[in-house]
Amino acid sequence: MDSHALLTVGILSAIGFSSCQNELPLNGPLNGAVGGSVEFTLNNPPSAPPQGITWRFRETPIFTSIGETELPNVVYDGRTSVNKFTASLELRGLTQNDTGLYTVEINISGVVSQGKTSLTVFERISGAAMTITDGILIAGESSVNLTCDAQGSNITREWRKDGNPLHGVNIDELNRTVSISPVKKEDNGDYTCQVSNPVSSETVSKRLIVNCECQLCIGLIQAITRVLNLVEMCFVTG
Repeated sequence: MDSHALLTVGILSAIGFSSCQNELPLNGPLNGAVGGSVEFTLNNPPSAPPQGITWRFRETPIFTSIGETELPNVVYDGRTSVNKFTASLELRGLTQNDTGLYTVEINISGVVSQGKTSLTVFERISGAAMTITDGILIAGESSVNLTCDAQGSNITREWRKDGNPLHGVNIDELNRTVSISPVKKEDNGDYTCQVSNPVSSETVSKRLIVNCECQLCIGLIQAITRVLNLVEMCFVTG
């Protein structure tokens, strides 16, 4: 047992903390973002300031107070604040190593109550982007892949077309790539991918244009006509 724990036990014994423990409901489970902060609170704050408060992460003490005596863990220096009236704990500068089980014990008039909750820390979503297969799309002939990527942890993706959930296409197991083969004229539209996790989200969109062969022929004829008109003008002015 480390010196922090030994000192805590000694003080608790000296002031007669009871070994009887009551359940103490806490908020949570909680989610937090890397670099952010969370606050652990009691669902029913004590009616009077506790004589003793101990917060732990797994088995490691974070903060202990006995009366006016405070025993903060130096590992958490600058990262924690404890409200000695409500027994709430604020934890700042979160990292993914802070993911796990948190417990609190409070003593009021010799009666000890204990509560537990959990925290999961996620990386925020960033750099969301959508890529589409290069080339002109011709209805009934061409195929296309739309791929949605992003950085972050525990990523989920939701696909939409023109604001509605995307149906009737092939999507891979990771929900990362949409494949349409062959494309149809009705596949024209705006495709949106929302990338999210419990603490953040980003949305990206791309427009898909599907041509029919007649459109390509008309476009080619119009282009040739413009060229011929230019040639004719050159002869006339020459």
